[in-house]
Amino acid sequence: MPETFKKHFSLYLSAHLDDLYCFHYTASNDDQLKRNGWDIYSPASEYHRMGVPNEAWSPTALNHSYE
Repeated sequence: MPETFKKHFSLYLSAHLDDLYCFHYTASNDDQLKRNGWDIYSPASEYHRMGVPNEAWSPTALNHSYE
């Protein structure tokens, strides 16, 4: 049985929550971009991905100055 499989299987059958991989993983700060989350998300790109604008939906700036 490969070591990787043994390690994952042992974490799967863990008796304690703290032994789970998700509680041990830490992302490398070198690999992460430091920026505002809204810089990552692009509503225009998401709408385009979903096929908007179309005959039922269209983007608007109606609430652009909402406070």
